[in-house]
Amino acid sequence: MEYWKKINPDGTISTVESHSFPHIVPDAEKITKEEFDGFVASLPIVIIPENPDLTILNSYMADPHSGLPDLETAFQALARLYLGK
Repeated sequence: MEYWKKINPDGTISTVESHSFPHIVPDAEKITKEEFDGFVASLPIVIIPENPDLTILNSYMADPHSGLPDLETAFQALARLYLGK
């Protein structure tokens, strides 16, 4: 693996990347796995609130053999998620 970081003008790290193949990342510095892991570990934990529409669709995606929700329910969930309706 190769690890890279991009630095902001103020010297802080803006992003890190890892690649499993040889790859040059423009405007980035090569770093160690330890530095990559340390940056990732320092990121805050983000908790995404539950969304009933996503729960409906995710439960199907997790086990497609469980059966589709009825089409009306699925389309209503998609409309609320993507169209805000």
